[in-house]
Parts: sequence; structure tokens; C-alpha cells
Amino acid sequence: MIRSIFTWFEGNYVMTVLCSLLVCIALFMPGDPDPGPEIPHLDKLVHLLLFGGLCFCWLMLRINENASRYVITVLLALILFTVGSEIIQFYWIPLRSGDWLDGLADFAGILMGLIVYRQWLKTKQSKAVKQ
Repeated sequence: MIRSIFTWFEGNYVMTVLCSLLVCIALFMPGDPDPGPEIPHLDKLVHLLLFGGLCFCWLMLRINENASRYVITVLLALILFTVGSEIIQFYWIPLRSGDWLDGLADFAGILMGLIVYRQWLKTKQSKAVKQ
């Protein structure tokens, strides 16, 4: 089941665009003046999952190629996006604040997405060798 879900991400531009839009909406929506009860560090978990998913989706576009240059490009672009998004939130999004801890959670998410991608790639390559 999980294998088929991951396979669905391979080269799927629609999923990558949808994931990118979801992240942009989540990051650049104005904040809520009355956010309700606060769950400690929930926003950090959301940042971790958003950027982990975003990194994974972008990396899965080129799963069938030896694409170390592509991987580095995606990682650098996501790091720049992380820094830029926190600056944008700090200066221009109402009721939002740029937070270095959010940026740290974003970086951790990028790393998590890379680890999941590498593990998937390793599993896929070992499966291909066995066949």
C-alpha cells in the first residue's frame, strides 16, 4: 500500500504543483486574530511536515535519473524559499511573524524529505537489482 502511494509521486507534476500551492497558501495566508487554544509547538510540526512533503514531491519528479545536480538545486531552492518565506511573513503578512524557529523547522523538514527520498531511491534500486 505505502509502496503504491510513493510510486504515485514519481514524476507527478500535478502532485508537486498542488503540494507547492498548499505550502504557499499555508505560509502566506494572513494570521488569525483569534487563533483559539494553543497547542505547544504545533506550528513547528506543521512547518516540518509542509517542507518535508514539499522537498519529497520536488525530488520525486526525477526519481528515475541519476540527478545529484537536480537534488542540490532543489535543496538550495528550498533553503532560499525558507529564508524568503520567513522574511515575507515578518514584514508583509498581517498577523504573521517570521520566526527563526519556524525556519529551523523548515530546514528539518527539508532534511526529512531528503532522507525519505534517499530511502525510497535505495529501496527502488535494490528492488531493481533483485529482478
